[in-house]
Amino acid sequence: MEGNISLLILIQGVDKMASSYTYMTIGGSSIPQPIEVVCNRYDLDSEESFRSLTGEMQRERVATKVKLECRWNGLTADEMSTLLNSMTEVFFDISYYDPQEGQTTKTFYVGDRSAPVYSIAGGKLLFKSFSANFIEK
Repeated sequence: MEGNISLLILIQGVDKMASSYTYMTIGGSSIPQPIEVVCNRYDLDSEESFRSLTGEMQRERVATKVKLECRWNGLTADEMSTLLNSMTEVFFDISYYDPQEGQTTKTFYVGDRSAPVYSIAGGKLLFKSFSANFIEK
């Protein structure tokens, strides 16, 4: 069973205190803060889990893991470099606010990453957005 919990992290122009809040760090380092984080929880079942002939689920859960779907907007080339360099290791720690556990640190790996370019004006590169999925080890 998978549950999705959406957290809108920063709403620009609404609360100046919110923009100074550090929601997430990667590997203990500061990163540009995401504008949205979707915290997904999913269960991993053993090979012994199955549906009986009557349709009833027989389940042996072995773990519950977290997947963070993160999105950033309007990043400069330097900010993009900082983000990408923070996730070059196979596994790394992310400290973040978990809706179920509160402030926590867990070990993740990065999945798909997407970074469409918005503009190249005045010799400066600006990325429209950046998204990355972080899956708990």
